[in-house]
Amino acid sequence: MSSPLHQSNELVFQISPNPHKKHKISKDLILGTTPASLDFAVFDDKKKANNDGWWRQRRKPIAAASLENSTTSINNNKKMMKHRDIERLRRQEMATRYASLRSLLPLELIKGKRSISDHIIEAVNYIKLLQNKIKKLGSQRDELKKLSNSATISDHESRSSSTSPPAAAAASRLSVQPFGSGVEIIISSSTSSFPLSRVLDVLLQEGLSIVQCFSTTINDKLHHTIHSDRVNNVETINLPSLEKKLTEAISSS
Repeated sequence: MSSPLHQSNELVFQISPNPHKKHKISKDLILGTTPASLDFAVFDDKKKANNDGWWRQRRKPIAAASLENSTTSINNNKKMMKHRDIERLRRQEMATRYASLRSLLPLELIKGKRSISDHIIEAVNYIKLLQNKIKKLGSQRDELKKLSNSATISDHESRSSSTSPPAAAAASRLSVQPFGSGVEIIISSSTSSFPLSRVLDVLLQEGLSIVQCFSTTINDKLHHTIHSDRVNNVETINLPSLEKKLTEAISSS
């Protein structure tokens, strides 16, 4: 016959035969030691705290380096912008100077030439040409000074001579000479009423075209310089005969 305990599904509470038995206190707690599971937990907490402290210490150099890199990048950008502004101003100034130089060159020198180097070369050649012209004008000025001195002497001589006509005093000296492929006429006059138009008429009658005529005053004397256009052969012009005709035209005034 089976036990009633095995036949019933009711819960059975067993009472300990020793009701005075106390719960057993862990030996580890009495000796002041911690279980291994607690040691691991404390170690994990310390490790986590150490890792947090290391990360905080590491974040400071990283943040400083990031700030330094950002500052360096800003400074580099400022330098690049400054360099671009300087280069842009330099190009604008060069363009202005180039336009000014080009405006001074004759059109025939730069016609059909577009490159800046060609314009610079033509500018150098044009400057040399102007320098040569200045030298020639300086020589003419010196010649006029000589004529002025000789005209002063001739003027005194003409005044002291009663046989000298008034026109001789008006035209103290006349010079006709070759000039390049044309003719140059230099006349020194002591009066402002010099018949320059008659001189030009004579030159036109001789088949000479006038390309330049200018007058200067030196020591109260008028000096007229006339340049004719090119002629095929200067030797075919009778310069003494031309000078005589010019003198007669001046004397008849």
